[in-house]
Amino acid sequence: ENPIYLGPASDKEIAAQISICSGNTGHNIEYLHRLAEFMRLCCPEVEDEHLFSIEAAVVKIFQECETR
Repeated sequence: ENPIYLGPASDKEIAAQISICSGNTGHNIEYLHRLAEFMRLCCPEVEDEHLFSIEAAVVKIFQECETR
């Protein structure tokens, strides 16, 4: 019942939302990056395809913005 909840969405849609949003403690991209980095460093045996797919989609969004 949260009015800003994206709801069911693809990884690409989630990445688009993350790339434009921020909270009280910073930009959502930074949170995503830190979470993915933590998972790689501290839980290398866990392959969180959803997390890493969203991270890759955010990177792609910014790469496309840089080429415009």
